[in-house]
Amino acid sequence: MTDLKAREKEMKEEKEEERQRKNQVIKDRRAAKEEKEKYEKLAETMHRKRVERLKRREKRNKLLKS
Repeated sequence: MTDLKAREKEMKEEKEEERQRKNQVIKDRRAAKEEKEKYEKLAETMHRKRVERLKRREKRNKLLKS
């Protein structure tokens, strides 16, 4: 009887460890995805700002030439 209970307890612990491992993998993936999206968004805004700056510069040059 004690052997059966010990084996049951061991199986439950293994199951719990597996569940926690899966949860950790999901959390890691989610964090990596959020970080990637953050940098993509940052790059996009930097690009947008650069484009706006170039447009203003071109507009200023056109006014100076005329």
